[in-house]
Amino acid sequence: MPGDMIRRSVRLIWILFLFLIFRTPVFSVSITNWKLVRYPDALPVCVFRSETSTPPGFSDIRSSCGDPLGIEFALTPACDDPTRLTCVGLFLLNHDTNEAYGAADYDISGTVLSGPEIETDILNCEPNALCQEQPIITFTDRGLNRLERQFTVTIDSAVYPCKESCSLEINTASEKSGSWLTVQTETPAEHRVELRVFFRLKRLNTSPPLYFFDWNASDLHGSIPYGAETWGLSPTGIEAALLDGSILDPNVPIDDLWSDYQLHGLCAELIYRGTIRATECPGFGLANITAVNACGLAACRDTSIQQQNRMNMAILHAAERFRIPPKILKNLFLAETQFTRYRGQEGEVGFGHLTGLSIDTLLRWSDTAFSNACATIFPQLPQQCEAGYDGMEDPYRELLKGVIFRETADDEGVTLSAQILDACKNQVKWLLQSLTDRPLDQITDYDTLWKLTVAAYHAGGECTNQAIDRTLRMNGALDWTHLRAAYTGKCRSGALYVDRVFDPDYASYDDPE
Repeated sequence: MPGDMIRRSVRLIWILFLFLIFRTPVFSVSITNWKLVRYPDALPVCVFRSETSTPPGFSDIRSSCGDPLGIEFALTPACDDPTRLTCVGLFLLNHDTNEAYGAADYDISGTVLSGPEIETDILNCEPNALCQEQPIITFTDRGLNRLERQFTVTIDSAVYPCKESCSLEINTASEKSGSWLTVQTETPAEHRVELRVFFRLKRLNTSPPLYFFDWNASDLHGSIPYGAETWGLSPTGIEAALLDGSILDPNVPIDDLWSDYQLHGLCAELIYRGTIRATECPGFGLANITAVNACGLAACRDTSIQQQNRMNMAILHAAERFRIPPKILKNLFLAETQFTRYRGQEGEVGFGHLTGLSIDTLLRWSDTAFSNACATIFPQLPQQCEAGYDGMEDPYRELLKGVIFRETADDEGVTLSAQILDACKNQVKWLLQSLTDRPLDQITDYDTLWKLTVAAYHAGGECTNQAIDRTLRMNGALDWTHLRAAYTGKCRSGALYVDRVFDPDYASYDDPE
């Protein structure tokens, strides 16, 4: 009997144990396997795991795979090729579901994006073309939570609140300088910029009146580095890791454009024009008509710093509009004029010392710039525009250049210089490909392309073509070290100019004595 009771007790304990096992919920962690994969060979370069099926954020990718690969992934351009054979860079793969994510699916903090939710339509007027009526822009919220949120449309400093949809009639207030339009969604949880556009509406003196609506979506190319959309070449992992804070960084806050250089040319002009009265200095601060002494330089301090920074916002806007690294544009003006009104050689105007040759470069190498300018200046002569810049009759070509020159007065050539640099990107691409017949990502690097672009701005396409040709004939690599040495004779100034732009050699007012 006691043995039977013991056996029954043991059996009862086992039954209760098994019952508890099967009735107790099992709490487990869902593990997801991720791969960072390189286009187009599909080779994984980093494998890691997460405790959720939600795609990891950008910071998680950098933490798991390291900064160089994380930054290379973030800078990978969007890929529209379903075969992925022509794509470059990295994509993220959920190894368990085979679902892929590109860098374009993320914002800078790593959150996966669902895509723009504000639909924009332009009525009455085709963008970048002549039209007979003032345009009306409609904004419609297509998001799932559109009933719970509002969005705002900002034109320069004017703010227009919207909910679900709204319309704005564009007038001619932006005719000279243009305006920036920003659409931003607002919810209790987040604020997100959906669209940022530069636009300008010109009213032409025709009968009946015609309008030209210049519409330039600056975020058209997403987050890919400036220039990559033209060259088909992005920074390598190492280059990308060094991009932040460098002269090629596209994301520069206005405070980082601030400079306090001791600019002798600017100070001499301030004293010579009577803006600064250095009456207590020997020679009133001037060593001669173009040079200042130490006392004069000190007297110029506050005004000189103000003058060299007063166009910083215009520089940021022009850089964003034409995808030029802002520090390159700022340093270009320092190298050219030190922000003085000095005209340099005959025919040079604006902070960027623009010339007729500069405008030739712009109109020849930027189809958009030529078509927009020609349509607005010769609206009644479409045959002149259809022939292209090289096919125009000389009087019309000179008139076109003259009208563009006059636009330097609006912001002292800041926008036009950025536009010409943008055209130089196309020129450099054509020169390299015509001499090598190879894709740029196989023959050169991102840094070199920007230095060639700056050299072409200053020394012109002929000198740049000669430098590339000379380097190839000497079997040199098409990197800046070899190309710089190939700018010789009268073209040597192109290489020296790049040095001044990429590494300005000015003392600061705050430098220790």
